Formats: sequence, C-alpha cells, structure tokens
Amino acid sequence: MREYLPALREIYSEKLKEQQALIDRKKQDERITRHRELIAESEKNLQNAQLQLKLKNDSLTSEEKTLKILKSQELSLKNNSSFVVDTNQQQKYNQQLEILTKQIDEIENKTIELFTEIENLEVTSKKDTIRISGLTESESEIIQDTESKKISLQKILDQVKNRKEEILLELPQPVILLLQRAEVRNPYSFLTSLENKSCGTCKMQLSSIEQNSIDKDGHFKLCPNCQRLICPRM
Repeated sequence: MREYLPALREIYSEKLKEQQALIDRKKQDERITRHRELIAESEKNLQNAQLQLKLKNDSLTSEEKTLKILKSQELSLKNNSSFVVDTNQQQKYNQQLEILTKQIDEIENKTIELFTEIENLEVTSKKDTIRISGLTESESEIIQDTESKKISLQKILDQVKNRKEEILLELPQPVILLLQRAEVRNPYSFLTSLENKSCGTCKMQLSSIEQNSIDKDGHFKLCPNCQRLICPRM
C-alpha cells in the first residue's frame, strides 16, 4: 500500500485548504456580526444619552421654577423688611432672608451643574449620531466585500471537494475505508507516521507486529488510541 501514500498526502493537503477556507469564511460572518453589534451598541448608547438628556432637562426646568419662586419670595421679604421698625421683627426677616439666599445659591449652583451635564450629553449624543451614521453607511460596503470573499472561499471548497473525489477514485476500497474511519475523529489531522515504534502524533507504542506491518510491509494502520492513519515511510 506504500504506493498510495502520495495520494493520501495530497488529500491531507487538500483537507488543510478546506479547513483554512472554512475558518476564513467564519471570520467573514463574524466581521458582519461585529459591525452590526457596534451599530446596536452605538444606538443603545445614543438612547441612554437621550434619556439622560431628557431627565436633566426636566430637572433643570423644575429647578428654574423653584428658583423663580424663591427669588420672588426673597424680593417680597426685602420689600417688607424695609418697612419694619421693630428690631425683633427685623431680625426675623433677616434670618428668613439668609435661609432664602442660601437656598437660592444652592439651586443656582445645581442649575449650573445641570447646564454642564446637559452640554456634555448633547456632545455625546452628537458623537453617537455621527458614529451610527458612519457605521450604517459602511455596512453595505462590508457586506458586499464579505460576500465577495465568501464566494471566492466557496470556490476553494468546491475545488477541494472535486480534487478529493478524483484522488479517491485512485485508491482501493480498503484504503478508502481506513481513511474514512480516520477522518471521523480527526477530519483535518488524520494522517501521521511511525516514529520510534510509536504513533507519530499521540506517541502510543505499537506492537512489533503492527510496527513490521507498517514499516516493512508498507501497510496503513489506524492508531488504536487517536485513530489517525499511521503511514509507512516512502
């Protein structure tokens, strides 16, 4: 069976091409998936920013209303206090004014903070909108590019399949059966050699009868352990 070794090695080589083509095709699918995930993530970020923007604007409106009421109360107190002659009453007005002034300062500071947060959220929303627009525009280009590459990869897969079928026609049935059994467990690494009286891959030692059958008689044997096809040397 030694004469069939070149054919088996060619099948092995074709299977490696098939494996790489399948890996590359999967990468193309993942490329589109990753791009769509980026779009979805950007849209989610935009929605969150817009929601936060609405909440901040609502808070700002509420604070501005409160500020307007407090300033009106402050003005009223100041007007009333100007007509007060009694010292105790004047002191009472002053305390109320002090409390109102403190509240107004706190709300004005909070309003300034809200303005800053709103500006930052508006910038973030604008960036997300631009990002989504760019990603959406490039999606069709990516799909077209990946589909083109997948077509090329499918041609490689078809060529591998056709070539394997041609080679199998050159092999006797016993070798084909051994090959099929080896491919079940090791579809892309089914071929190995005899090394130091052992399987060249899993290193399981073979009996002297098995060694002679492979090395001297030129037969193919399935490794009892890893199920790879152990081939004789040329």
